[in-house]
Amino acid sequence: MKFAGRRVEKSRTAYLHIMLVALICIAAAPTHAQEKPKQGADISRATDAVMRDYEDAAKNDIRRFCSMEWPEDFSMQKHCVEEQTEARDKAQKIDITASQVAMKIWGHCTSEWTDKTTDLTDWAMMYHCYEEQMSAYHSLNP
Repeated sequence: MKFAGRRVEKSRTAYLHIMLVALICIAAAPTHAQEKPKQGADISRATDAVMRDYEDAAKNDIRRFCSMEWPEDFSMQKHCVEEQTEARDKAQKIDITASQVAMKIWGHCTSEWTDKTTDLTDWAMMYHCYEEQMSAYHSLNP
């Protein structure tokens, strides 16, 4: 599949992400003064539905990741899900548009800690990688 001229892997998460971006762009487009209020509500409901699908897919991906990491240990699966969810929540709050460096480090860490076969991310390690790399960058560039 191609998006913005680049080849991207087909995955449910990637598809939902692309749909979310498209809906946000549609919602942000200028509207006409005579537009019916119902249309804005329809866009809002559609955006909410895509966001729910995106979040559900992310939760399912974390559960799959943890069940693969700890196939026989349900206690560790539970701990893994909690740790991965917390790390993902922290990672999602990072403003990677703040600088080219942040974007480059995000890309490096995501690539490093996303399994190419399963398309599942180890969010705890990805977030740790990002924090360590940003800290090192700031130490080298005071």
